[in-house]
Amino acid sequence: MVNNKRSLIIAAIASLLTFLSVAYVSSCSKPGANKYSCEGVVCQNGGYCDSAMCRCPVGYEGANCSIPVVAKYIGTWDATQVVTVTDSIHYLNDTIHYVAFLKKTATPTTFFIDNFTGNPYYNEIICVVDTVNKVTGWNSSDFVVDTISGANMIYAHYMLQWGYGDISSDDSTINMAFSVKYINKTVNWETDTVYIKMTPHHF
Repeated sequence: MVNNKRSLIIAAIASLLTFLSVAYVSSCSKPGANKYSCEGVVCQNGGYCDSAMCRCPVGYEGANCSIPVVAKYIGTWDATQVVTVTDSIHYLNDTIHYVAFLKKTATPTTFFIDNFTGNPYYNEIICVVDTVNKVTGWNSSDFVVDTISGANMIYAHYMLQWGYGDISSDDSTINMAFSVKYINKTVNWETDTVYIKMTPHHF
């Protein structure tokens, strides 16, 4: 009799364990239960899913790689421009204010600056987002100025020598510095280093 009771208890325990193991396996096999699953994850613009996250190609960012990295730059900005280093003491700290227009190009890693330095003829100055940063791999908050794109300025004897900048983490401020060589009012070549601060234009 005791043996029968013991057998029944063992059988009941075994049945319970079997039920619990089946329930556990079933719960783990439900869609979406695995937090590292790529099921239902759709990545755009050539991105791919890895551990439930989209890995974006150079030029795109966002949860599903839908946002061009230059999107945060595009718009109308109020610019304050100051000469910080100059060959002529008369132009040191010379300050101007103007509206700059940052526009899309054909690629997700470049943008145009129109009305550069407040000159309506200085347009389509190309800026290239830093996609090959030696430290972080790439950083869409930094950019360099393509000096060749300012070829139309050469006819005005105004030549970009170098330029770079960045945008703040909250996308509210662009800081930029560049060097320019030009013929001043005394018809002498002069080199200036210029700092620009841009904030969103308030219409």
